Amino acid sequence: MLAGCGSKTATLSISGPNGSLSLVMTGSDSTISAFESKVASLISSGVAGGATVNTLDGDQHTEPAVCQTDVTDNGAQYHVAIYSTNAAVTSATCSAIASSTAP
Repeated sequence: MLAGCGSKTATLSISGPNGSLSLVMTGSDSTISAFESKVASLISSGVAGGATVNTLDGDQHTEPAVCQTDVTDNGAQYHVAIYSTNAAVTSATCSAIASSTAP
């Protein structure tokens, strides 16, 4: 896991009828701030589809571990861990995140 000066952790917590999921991200202050801004924008656009979505400071997951990965995107490095009670969320989720350009 990435750690060091200026690192920060945030949790994206999603709960709905199909279970709950937490995405825990650790990276620089600016990377986490950009992540939180994107989440807020997505929530306001209605993408949550009736699920409850919150961003929380620190690692506040309660679900069992699914996968984790380190990501480098446009020079930013961050660590993502996925926790979920939904069996449809698999380790392929981390592969998808690692190959994406988000945040």
